[in-house]
Amino acid sequence: MRGQEAEQHNEVQTAPPLQPPPPPPPPPRPEQRSECKRTFTAWCNSHLRKAGTQIENIEEDFRDGLKLMLLLEVISGNPSARLPSSCPLLPSATS
Repeated sequence: MRGQEAEQHNEVQTAPPLQPPPPPPPPPRPEQRSECKRTFTAWCNSHLRKAGTQIENIEEDFRDGLKLMLLLEVISGNPSARLPSSCPLLPSATS
């Protein structure tokens, strides 16, 4: 019996075959996308108001990254990501 037990113990067990991942969900309908944008904009504004600003259009208002960085600062409570006022990327006060 020891020989049979040793053979059974040494058998290599194979893992079951991997299953393909499920298909991605369908894209949101236009009205769902619009509702998500309104909800996200409201959420952003709830935080940006603490810094005395707000956004109207996500694509336009976050395009240059300044309000997005401000949002991240407000959410994280860490102003270390702030760009210096001499940064050439910032719009000048005269333009």
